Amino acid sequence: MSLKSENEISTLPAIPEGKKPEISTHFLKIFLSVLSFLYAFLVTASFGLDYIDFGDGNYLYISSRLADGLVLYRDIMAPQPPCHLYLGSLLIRLGRIIGNPLYTVRSFSLILHLATVYVVSSLAWKIFHREFERFAAPILYLLIPIGFWWSQGYQSEGLLIFFLLVSFYFYIDFNPRSMIIASVFGVLAVFTNMTAAPYALFSALYLAIRQTRRSLYYIVPLAVLGLLGIGLMEIVTDGSYLNNVFFNQVGTFPNPKITGGEGPVQYAFRKIMNEGKDVLAWEGGYVLFGFVGLVFYLLKGKEGGLRREYVGWYSFFSLCSIIYVSKGGTMEYIFTIGEPFVVLFFAHAMAEFWRNVLLSGGIFSRFDWKDTSRIAAFCSFIFLLAATFYIGLFYIRNTLLGYNYELSGDKIKQVKEIIETHSHPGDAILSPPYYAFISGRRVIEEYSENYIWTIKYAHETMVERKPGEGVKKALAIARALEEKKIPIVLLDLAQTGNLPPIKKAIEQNYRPLPVWNGSHILQTLNPQIGFYIPK
Repeated sequence: MSLKSENEISTLPAIPEGKKPEISTHFLKIFLSVLSFLYAFLVTASFGLDYIDFGDGNYLYISSRLADGLVLYRDIMAPQPPCHLYLGSLLIRLGRIIGNPLYTVRSFSLILHLATVYVVSSLAWKIFHREFERFAAPILYLLIPIGFWWSQGYQSEGLLIFFLLVSFYFYIDFNPRSMIIASVFGVLAVFTNMTAAPYALFSALYLAIRQTRRSLYYIVPLAVLGLLGIGLMEIVTDGSYLNNVFFNQVGTFPNPKITGGEGPVQYAFRKIMNEGKDVLAWEGGYVLFGFVGLVFYLLKGKEGGLRREYVGWYSFFSLCSIIYVSKGGTMEYIFTIGEPFVVLFFAHAMAEFWRNVLLSGGIFSRFDWKDTSRIAAFCSFIFLLAATFYIGLFYIRNTLLGYNYELSGDKIKQVKEIIETHSHPGDAILSPPYYAFISGRRVIEEYSENYIWTIKYAHETMVERKPGEGVKKALAIARALEEKKIPIVLLDLAQTGNLPPIKKAIEQNYRPLPVWNGSHILQTLNPQIGFYIPK
C-alpha cells in the first residue's frame, strides 16, 4: 500500500490477457441462482410482524408518512439523506396496492441483499481472477452473522453498501468511462447515508494524488451531482435538508455536560471498544481470516500495480468502519459496511492457505500425510473454520427465531391489538415509530426520531440553556397529554419517558394500563415500554 509516482505503476485489466474462467460463467449463474433461492426460501419462511430494530421501524414509519403526503425533512425529521426514504415511500405505496406494505418492503430488502451477493462474486473475480474466491465469497457473505441480521430490516446500510460496491467495481478499472460511472454511484451512496462521504472523498483524493489527469473524470461528476442534489433537496424541503442530514447528525455527538464529564474522545473510545467486542464476539473468525487474506493479497508486491494499491487501502478503511460507532445512536451494525471486504479476503485467505501452505501449488499431488507439521496446520485451519462458522450459524439461528430482534411477532400482535382497542386508525399516539406503523396510527408531532429529539432537548436545557426545536417538541407533546388528546401511550422509559414535561404530563393525566401479567411494563430486547391511557 505504498505511495509511488504515477509513472511507476500500471493498471490491471478486468481479466488478464489469456486468463479465462476455469469454470463456465453459465455454471456460476446456476450456482448463484440456486444459492439465492435457498437463501430466499430460508428468509421468507421467517417473515412476520417482528420488531427487528428501532432504525428499521423508524424508516418504515417515515416512509409511510411520506407516502401519506408529508414533505421529508420539513414535516418530519430524518437524519439520513433521501434515497433510502424516497425509495421506502415508493415501496409503501406499492405495498398498499398489493395489500401488504410490510412484506413488500421486506421482499425488497431480500432482493437488494441478493443483488449485493452478485456484486461480491463479480468483485472476487475482478480482484483475484480465481474461481475459488468468486464461488466462496458469496457464500460467506450470505452467512456472515451481523450482515444476515441487519439485512432483514429496511436499513439504509443495505442500499448504501450496494451503491458503494458498484462504485468500487467500476473505479478499479481506472479508465475515464468507469470513473464517471463510479462517481455517479458514489453520489447515490452519499445521498443514501452520510457514512459514504468519507469513502467518496478518499477515492477522490487518491486519484488526485496517484492519477491526477484521470481524477477529473471522477471528481467533477461527484462535485457537480453532489451540489445539484443538495441544492435540489434544499428547494424541495424549504431549506430543511442540510439541517437534518448534517447538523442533526453532528448534534448527536455527546457533550461532557450531558454525559457527566465524559468528553467526545473518551465517549468514542468507549463505544468503539464496547461495540467492537460485539463484532469480534460474533464475527471474530471472519475478521481474522479477512485480515490474513488482505495481508496475503498485499504481499504479492507490484503485481496488479495501481489496482492492488487502491484495493488494499480501500479495503483496510472499510474494515475500520467500526469507528463510526462513535456517532451517537450508532451500534455494531455499522461494521456491515466492511463485511463485503471481510468475506472477499476471507475467501482469499482460505484459497492461499490451501494452495501455498497445505499443497504447495499442487492439488493433492504433494500432500504427504506423514508430514506431521502439515497435518497440524491442516487441523488448526479446520478448527478455526469450524469455530468461525459454528458461532456465526448460532447467531443466524437466533436471528431467524427472533431472539436478536426488539420484539417477537407474537408479542407485536398483542401490542397491535392493544393499540387498536384503545384508538382508531389514523389517531396520533405516543410510541416508538414501529408500533404506530404496524397499527396504522401516526406518532404525535411526528416524534419518530426518539434519540435525536432526546439529545436535542438535553443540549438545549443542559448545554445551550436556550429553548429550541427539542424543547418546543417536548412541550407540544406535553400539552397534547395534558389535554388527553392522545388515546394511548407506549412510552420508551429510557428516552422519551425521561423528558420532564412529558413525564410530568403522563403522571398527572394518564394511568398505567396493565397488559403483561398485571404489569404495564413491556420489556423488549433493549428499552422498557410503559403502557398508559387517559385517567
